[in-house]
Amino acid sequence: PSTHGLYFEKGRIYLSMKDTTAAENNFDMYIKADSTSPIGWSAKALVKIQQNNYDEAYRCYTKAIKLKTTYAGDYINRGIINVEKKNYREALSDYSQAIKMEPKSMNAYMNRAILRANLGDDNNAYSDFKKVLELDSSVTEARYSLAMLNIKLRKYKDAISDYNEILK
Repeated sequence: PSTHGLYFEKGRIYLSMKDTTAAENNFDMYIKADSTSPIGWSAKALVKIQQNNYDEAYRCYTKAIKLKTTYAGDYINRGIINVEKKNYREALSDYSQAIKMEPKSMNAYMNRAILRANLGDDNNAYSDFKKVLELDSSVTEARYSLAMLNIKLRKYKDAISDYNEILK
């Protein structure tokens, strides 16, 4: 592997050891060696999230995205930060982009469904929760949220069916 690739790998090891300072130093060395690679920025953003520095994490994810990241998780994580900052339209856009990149991303569908439900976009939230369950029928949180939406939408038989599934 390339020298800068080794910085990335060392950074990942430090991150797994919860040493965010050493991880960030190595990711910075990676970025210094190849500032056009989205991977270094994405990794640094993850460190910043672990350090509870959401503004800096947002900046790093945005940089990775501008550099044409191929990792849907960059959009999902930036979407989560956007929700925290109450930038709901941007968050929905990030989750939708993640789904375009990775059509079977349960995390992207689940995050988008929760946000849509919280915003009162019930029909689209319903569709997203259904998609989560299509991808994995054992996701209890999605099933429960769907049941709650079914009650709100007055689909009582469907809600009872959802609750029965959870009880199984």
